[in-house]
Amino acid sequence: MAKKVRVKCFTCGKPTLKWPYELNQNKRFFCNKQCWQNRAIKVCENCGYKYHANQATRRFCSRSCGHAFMVGTNSTNFKGGHTVGARTQYANRLKVWREKVYRRDNWTCTTCGTKGDIQAHHIKSFAEFVSLRLVVANGTTLCIDCHSKVHGKDLRTHKPHQHCADCSKRVQRRATRCHSCATKHLHTTKKLNNRKSPIVCLDCGAEITRRAKRCQSCNYIHLSRRACARV
Repeated sequence: MAKKVRVKCFTCGKPTLKWPYELNQNKRFFCNKQCWQNRAIKVCENCGYKYHANQATRRFCSRSCGHAFMVGTNSTNFKGGHTVGARTQYANRLKVWREKVYRRDNWTCTTCGTKGDIQAHHIKSFAEFVSLRLVVANGTTLCIDCHSKVHGKDLRTHKPHQHCADCSKRVQRRATRCHSCATKHLHTTKKLNNRKSPIVCLDCGAEITRRAKRCQSCNYIHLSRRACARV
């Protein structure tokens, strides 16, 4: 006769007895009705609040607790403490810092005195001096030309656009033709590559179709000569 098997309650962890056939039907077992009703109650990993989870994989009571917990070493994007893409992480704070630098310098280049196309420059390197990244005194306003001279490279964000070689429309930087002209050029090159030498008439040298050896007039003369030769 089959005997009951001792299993652990999914909610409280106490041992309970179940029939062997129930082991194949269920994956979770409960010792009483109260534990069955509390099967979906979980404890938030961030604040410790007990909540009713509608999903088995849910870990937090709210989205704010999830955001607060997934920071630092708990984050799935944690790279061992190394700063990856520092300017992206400082994007919002750098925007405020840049506006303060502009306002202090009256939106004027401190080197040549021009206005317009200005950029905020870190006097001490952004990468080397971490503590001075957001200090307003460490920033100065420069125009694009002066800023490019300081770094020794072109810092213009608006580079000249490329144009189609056939119709002069604006295209992407890596493209030489627009879509329509590129399609026409492709079909033209295919026709030129697939074109074979023309077939000419054996008698008069006129261009004819591929299936014939002579043009219509020369073929008529040729057939007449053959008929006369037979007679």
